[in-house]
Amino acid sequence: MWTSTRSDMTRGHWLPNQPVLLIDVTVESKDQANEQQNEFENHEIEMETNVTCENYEMATKASSENNKMATDETGENNEIGTNIASENNVMATNVTSENNEMATDEKGENNELATNVTSVNNEMATDEKGENNEMATYETGENNEMATKAKGENNEMVTDERG
Repeated sequence: MWTSTRSDMTRGHWLPNQPVLLIDVTVESKDQANEQQNEFENHEIEMETNVTCENYEMATKASSENNKMATDETGENNEIGTNIASENNVMATNVTSENNEMATDEKGENNELATNVTSVNNEMATDEKGENNEMATYETGENNEMATKAKGENNEMVTDERG
C-alpha cells in the first residue's frame, strides 16, 4: 500500500502560509495514486474556479451596480446639468431677446426719432429753402419789376428827355 499526503500530491504548489490539510489516500499501486492525485488536483482547480467565478460574478455584479449607480448619478447630474444648461440657455436667450428687443426698440425709437428729426429738419430745410427761394423769387420779381420799372422809367425818362 502506498500512502500519499496533500503535500506529496501538490508537488510544490502548496503555499506555506496556508494551514496544511493532510489527506490520506490509500491506494494499491502508484498508478492509482497518480490517478487519485490528478482527480484531487482537478477537483481543487474546479473548486478554485468556482470560487473565482463566484467572486468574479459578485465583483461583476458589484461593478455593474456601481456602474449603474454611477450611471444613474451621472445621468441625474447630466440631466440636471442639461436642465441647468437649458434653463441658462433659455434665460440667456430670453435676456438676449429682451436685450435685443430693447435694443431694437431703442434703435427703432432712435431711428424713428432720427427720422422724425431728419424729416423735421428736411421739412424745415425745405421750408427755409422754399421760403428762401420764394423770397428770392419775390425779391427777384420785385427787383426785376423794380428794374423793369426803373428801366421803363429810365427809358421813359430818357424818352421824355429825348422827346
